[in-house]
Amino acid sequence: MRRLFLGFAPTQAQVSPLSALLHDCQSCGQPVPIANLHMTLVFLGMVSPAQEQQLLSLVETLPLHRFRVTLNQLVYWQGPKVLCLSGKAEDSALQTLAQSADKLAASLDLHQSKHTFTPHITLSRKAQGVPQHIAQPVITLTPDTLLLYLSHNPGDGVRYDVIQSWPLK
Repeated sequence: MRRLFLGFAPTQAQVSPLSALLHDCQSCGQPVPIANLHMTLVFLGMVSPAQEQQLLSLVETLPLHRFRVTLNQLVYWQGPKVLCLSGKAEDSALQTLAQSADKLAASLDLHQSKHTFTPHITLSRKAQGVPQHIAQPVITLTPDTLLLYLSHNPGDGVRYDVIQSWPLK
C-alpha cells in the first residue's frame, strides 16, 4: 500500500515568490519544504497495488484540460493546523477535472474528502493562525501537467515524489 495523491507542481517562476512567502511565514508554524510545494487535486489515501494499476490506466480518461487558478488569500485551517495560500476554483476546466478526479477515486474505493475542493498550496504545518504582517500574495497557476505523487517518510521527514505524469491539453 502506498499513500498517493494527484496534484500540480508550481513552475520555477512561481517557486521564487512562494519561497519568499515561506520565509515571511516561518514564525507561523513549521514551513513546508520548497520541494514539497504543490496544489492537490485529489488525495487518494492508501492505495493497493491493484488500485494503483487501475488508477494509472483510468487517469487518462479524465478531462485533462489546462486551466488557470489564482491563489490570493492566506487562510488558516484550524482542524489540520495548516496555513495555506488559497483561491477559488472559478475556471470550469479545473472544476470539471476536480469533480472527475473525485469520481475516479470513489470508483476505485479510495479516500473521499468530506470537504469541497478548494485550490490551495500548504505553506506551514502546526500553524497558529494567519500572520498579520504579510501582504496578501497573488500567484496564478497555469499547470501543463497532472502529477501522481507518492507521499512517504524515508526517515528525514515527509517527501512527495512524482511517480507518474500526464500532460494537460
